[in-house]
This record gives sequence, structure tokens and C-alpha cells, in this order.
Amino acid sequence: MQNTRQRYIIYSQLCLYVSMLVCIVIKPRGLAANAGISYYGTFLKTVVPYTAGILGGAYFSYRLAKTLPKASFKYVRKAFIAISILSIGIVLTPYSINAALDWTHTISGSIIFVLELAISGWVIKSFEYDSKMLTLWLLEFCCGVLAAIYTRPPHGFLIQSQLLFQLFFGIILYLSFNDVRQVTEKQFA
Repeated sequence: MQNTRQRYIIYSQLCLYVSMLVCIVIKPRGLAANAGISYYGTFLKTVVPYTAGILGGAYFSYRLAKTLPKASFKYVRKAFIAISILSIGIVLTPYSINAALDWTHTISGSIIFVLELAISGWVIKSFEYDSKMLTLWLLEFCCGVLAAIYTRPPHGFLIQSQLLFQLFFGIILYLSFNDVRQVTEKQFA
């Protein structure tokens, strides 16, 4: 089952990063726009790869959730399902249409980041604060702080901090499901 979980993590990451690469090739201005990943959901040229990447990631996050045991992974399962639902909400609420959609979009994205940090924190705790995992979590956390800082200013590195945040989250998950056999069922509860 670990290999299946790791595959879902890789597929989810690939959906995001391949779609972002396609979007960046089509419209490189997004790297300087400080509008984040969602910048690409506001243009006709990039909306299809953007949507495919976000929804693909949501699908594989949902599939990952369904592979986790209900009893011992109850909250992590719910968090992944919530991330999947909120990701769909991200696609359905392009921030550029009006202020209400902008705030809904921003709040949904913020909740996703908080849930991902919580899942990563749970992993760190489950691995008894292993230094490698703790370092990755601190890097993820710093990128999350940078993403929060860059959410509103007109200039900054929002997309870069978001993509690095997601990368560290994916690495933490991949490594945790690689080493999960070393952690007892009791530690996951």
C-alpha cells in the first residue's frame, strides 16, 4: 500500500508542476506578477492546463485519502478530503472576477496551506521529530510564511513561495510513506 500512496503523492505533484511548467511557457509573466499559482486560472490561454493541474492534484489527494486506514488516520484522511474539495473551490473561484470570489479564493487557498502544514506537523510528531523531517517542515513553514506575506503586495515572490511550499509538502509525504513501516500504528493514532 505504501507504493500506492507514494504513487499518488508523485502523481499529485506531477499534476501541479507539469501544469505550472506549461502555463509558465505559455505566459512567463506569471513569474513576476506576484499573483501566485492562481494567476494562470485567469487567462484563456492557461486556464486549461491550470485547471487540469489543480483538479488532477485534488483527485490524487482524494485517492491518497481513501488508501489510509479509517481508524488510525481519521483526521489525516479528512484533511486530504478537505484539501481535494477546497482545490475544486480554488478552480471555481477565479480571484480576478470580483472581490467576493477573490476573498473566497484566498481563504480557500489559505485553509489548504494550513491543512498541509498540519498534516506535515502530524508526520513530524509521528516520526518523533526526526531532524530530516523537521528540517523539511521548517522549510515548508518558511515558504508558507513567505506566501502569506506576498499574498497582498503588488510585487513579490508569491508563486515561487507557493511552489516551494508544495514541493516540501510532497517530499515530506513521500518520505513519510516510504518510512511508515518503521512507525507503529499507535504513533499514528
